[in-house]
Amino acid sequence: MIPQMKRLFEKIEARGWKGRIVPIGRLADLKDAICDRYEHGLLDEALYREQLSSFSFDIPADLPGARSIIIVAVPTPQMRMHFHWHGKRVPVVAPPTYVSYTPRTESVQAVLAAWLQDEGYRLAKPRLPLKTLGVRSGLAEYGRNNICYVPGMGSFMQLVGAISDLPVDEDPWREPKALDRCSSCVACLRLCPTGAIADDRFLIRAERCLTYHNEAAATSRTGSTHPGITA
Repeated sequence: MIPQMKRLFEKIEARGWKGRIVPIGRLADLKDAICDRYEHGLLDEALYREQLSSFSFDIPADLPGARSIIIVAVPTPQMRMHFHWHGKRVPVVAPPTYVSYTPRTESVQAVLAAWLQDEGYRLAKPRLPLKTLGVRSGLAEYGRNNICYVPGMGSFMQLVGAISDLPVDEDPWREPKALDRCSSCVACLRLCPTGAIADDRFLIRAERCLTYHNEAAATSRTGSTHPGITA
């Protein structure tokens, strides 16, 4: 590992984060991971159009000398809210990425940019399928429910991506991997109320997922998007 990469990983780990770096050429593989599924009819048309078609797999115009893709997992606690309904106090747990998602992303990217600048390198902000990047880079694994899990953090984390001109001399890229425990567990398959999790394929039918429809409704009201169901 080149010294610049080693120092960057040391700073990432000192923060309690976890990270991976892959060569910039893996942009093409990320594109294939999304486009191949779409072309083979595995992705719902509305889901692809509303959630996935805005990804960009080109080298950023403001960083033509890009050489690497950085993916970082940041521990993020769940949020607990309470609603009062018919005289009762009802607790509701919100997934970690539903609160302060964009500010946290920008904060982490700013820290990475400062660290890279110390080494004489730059950072660009990408629009990439972070769950796919996290799993293919070896940072994370999929559950049968297609939720992304990072060792030591579980799903209580947020993924943040960056593109840099930092050179890399290793490539941890791998085929998608599922948690070992999912091979013998069918809990989410059995309990999914809409059949979004199926036994005939690993990729969930996201168009049946209540999370997707809740996010679509929120997007139509606020104009913002959430990362819960995207790739």
